[in-house]
Amino acid sequence: GRWMYEVLLLSRGIMQLGWTTPCSFANFTTQEGVGDTENSFAFDGKRIKKWNKGAIDYGEEWNVGDVIGCCIDLDIGEVSYYRNGVSLGVAFSNVKTGTNFAYFPAVSLSFEEHIRINFGDRPFNYKIEGFEPIQSYPAEELYCVDQYLVSINNILKIHLNSAKQTNLYFNQISMAHIFDKIGHLLGNPYIIHSLIVPFITDKCQLPEKRAKFFEALTIFLDDWELNHFVDELFHTVALISYCCIYSNQPTQKIQLLQLAIDMLADPKFSDIIVNSPLFGHRFMLFLHFKGPDGQLLSSVVPHAWWLVMKNTRNHLIMQQRTFTELSNKWKPCLLRCWTF
Repeated sequence: GRWMYEVLLLSRGIMQLGWTTPCSFANFTTQEGVGDTENSFAFDGKRIKKWNKGAIDYGEEWNVGDVIGCCIDLDIGEVSYYRNGVSLGVAFSNVKTGTNFAYFPAVSLSFEEHIRINFGDRPFNYKIEGFEPIQSYPAEELYCVDQYLVSINNILKIHLNSAKQTNLYFNQISMAHIFDKIGHLLGNPYIIHSLIVPFITDKCQLPEKRAKFFEALTIFLDDWELNHFVDELFHTVALISYCCIYSNQPTQKIQLLQLAIDMLADPKFSDIIVNSPLFGHRFMLFLHFKGPDGQLLSSVVPHAWWLVMKNTRNHLIMQQRTFTELSNKWKPCLLRCWTF
């Protein structure tokens, strides 16, 4: 089979991400980890190297907010990596396969390095064609919730456009029936990421409609369902916001920030969110703005012009050089500016 998982980088230091067999894992120590044994394979974007009992130059430097796709093809014995959906090429083609070999995701982190791994519990940021998530997605549950969201949207429209008491009473009965059917599914991270967040940001853009949807959730969900849903919704919105490149996705970033503000403005939602032990960590994700790296800047500004003093003459000349020629020289300055 062909399998993958994603790693969201919350720091950019020394980390080795990849795959290992159980036998290799048993030999890991505080000094040796993924890629330091025979049947384990890793990539480290800080040192820009791949590891398998030794290090060889590979890939490109990673940055905070990058999503690294770790892929293994057991049909042909290859390991490859992707940075933000762009292939870094085949890293290893000597992967042993067969009856006695089973590979598992594995990572080795230096002290104070932070990542978030997605095995498929939520949609991948960059799904690589031909590779499957380790954790299968909830197809039947997705279909069920998707169908009921259509009904919820229609009921909200009727509710906002009708003042008749009979219609309002009928709407309440319908809502109660719907949430009784799907309430236990709404806390699923995959469903929230792929259905709930788009539903709120696209179908419930009007403040009064969004408020009515939030009100329906607080009325018709059981307490445990509501707590789980709100906690996971805020977490998901924070993660999606964190991964947005503001220069490419300003509208999405603003929509997500507005959704977070609306959730915090709702008394019931706010109480659940703020009292979560992970609130501080999740709130900090909203404050991160991922600026363009050298790869994106070079595609937007392929050539740069500036004045250069020629050593042999006492006058100014214009020279043209590609951005990539100076990317290494100016990269630290650019990263500091965008991080700030």
